[in-house]
Amino acid sequence: MNNAQENAIAAAEEVRKATNAILAKSKGNDRGNGQNAFGSSSQVASTPPDPDDDGDGGIKLTGKGKRSLGNLTNLKDKTVADAIRSRGGTGSNVNKVESYLRNEKVGEIANRAARGDPDAVTALKLIKDAKRLSQKR
Repeated sequence: MNNAQENAIAAAEEVRKATNAILAKSKGNDRGNGQNAFGSSSQVASTPPDPDDDGDGGIKLTGKGKRSLGNLTNLKDKTVADAIRSRGGTGSNVNKVESYLRNEKVGEIANRAARGDPDAVTALKLIKDAKRLSQKR
């Protein structure tokens, strides 16, 4: 073995030792301050809770909004158009809803209807009666 090869092997051995030392430090060193061995945080920042969230990932319904939705609370996170179609309605039924309400969530519409918005009340009636209205000829 010549001198250059011996130097390369010695340098590789030093790199291996330094790497092992860093790995050993990062495995066994719990600083208790949320930082890893390299001084950076390994935790992901959480987002603050949404005030309109009711815990199941959807829109928070007011008491009157729940009452106006009735047994359709499982549809509160769908858009009005999707809710009408999922209950058997047709595109014609969707077109009866005011255009600015078609892409709103059903939960938001229920809360508006509870506050007395006549267009929202109509939209809720169309959602509830979608199947009956689609069979009407």
